Amino acid sequence: NKELREANDFLEERVKERTAELAQLNTVYQCFVPQEFLSLLDKESILEITLGDQNKKRMTVMFADVRGWTTLSETMSPQENFSFINAYLKRVSPVIKEHNGFIDQYYGDGVMALFPGSPDDAVQAAIAMHGAVAEYNAEREKEGFRPIGIGVGLHIGNLMLGIIGSEDRMQGAVVADDVNLASRLEGLTRIYGSSITLSETTFSQLEDPDRYRHRFVDKVRVNGKKNPVAVHEVFNGDPQGVVELKDQTKTLFEAGLRLYYDRKFSEASVQFNQVLQTNPEDKAARIYLERSARYMVSGVPDDWQGIGDV
Repeated sequence: NKELREANDFLEERVKERTAELAQLNTVYQCFVPQEFLSLLDKESILEITLGDQNKKRMTVMFADVRGWTTLSETMSPQENFSFINAYLKRVSPVIKEHNGFIDQYYGDGVMALFPGSPDDAVQAAIAMHGAVAEYNAEREKEGFRPIGIGVGLHIGNLMLGIIGSEDRMQGAVVADDVNLASRLEGLTRIYGSSITLSETTFSQLEDPDRYRHRFVDKVRVNGKKNPVAVHEVFNGDPQGVVELKDQTKTLFEAGLRLYYDRKFSEASVQFNQVLQTNPEDKAARIYLERSARYMVSGVPDDWQGIGDV
């Protein structure tokens, strides 16, 4: 009986150890395949995943990139590049989780994240990420490093989530044209000098758009999209001085837009010139000023809709 009890105790201890190992292993796997991703596939554990699992969900996609990464990385060694990327991601990644999102993938200096709830979660996360970068820049300045900036693009759409690959190598993936649009919107932040850009579809589904500092930016044609995409910017995440200048010139900027789309390019130019006198760094106003000057000279087609060439 004693030997039997000892054998049972040994087995129970081994079961406990094995259970703890499996729990730890599952936790480690979640670092590579987020639990949120599994939940969206209606799975409780990565052990339930099979090739081809998929589900359709409506979510907001976020792309965020470091501005001028190529130039910045050229000044650092490979080891310094890794240290910088991890230091940056360590600050912005928790912000996404705090706002009910999760990171789907990292790509170099960039992040792709998903927000299954309200698009407001994504906008507030984007604003908070800029705040985290501002704090990081304060640390970088003390150490003698240049500040960095980020651009964020947001778009809500119907996404297919699933497991792709082969039986011996699988990974989670999101497949949808709306993902490409979110990436394109992030790229537009460099052109318009905005910190956060979002599609009209996303903007219109915010609970209260006026709780944010925002302005319409442009209509753009995107590869793969038949209709032009209207683009807005939220500038709460801009440096405080820039926020004040955009607030101060918003009425002039919007007046210029109305004149521009009414094909009154001379009058529009006056408005955009005034914006630039107050805020010379306003890239969007400069783009419209240059377009207006071009159209005053060359005219526009009869079917012109003001769609930007970017």
